[in-house]
Amino acid sequence: AALVVARGRLMQALPAGGVMVAVEATEEEVVPLLSEGVSIAAVNGPTSLVLSGVEHAVLAVTGGLGGRRVKR
Repeated sequence: AALVVARGRLMQALPAGGVMVAVEATEEEVVPLLSEGVSIAAVNGPTSLVLSGVEHAVLAVTGGLGGRRVKR
């Protein structure tokens, strides 16, 4: 229970406007598209990444991935 409370406090302290998006792409495909305000938050597998950052920057990266699967 203490962990859940601590996580809740940390989540409330985050700035507004941030998003996380799961994408079906390799690091090699995504890294050239990264810009200020967006980064790779997690590598879940060879073609499974999570991007994190300000919404407009993350959406610009996902838009550059063409028809890849993206899940918000």
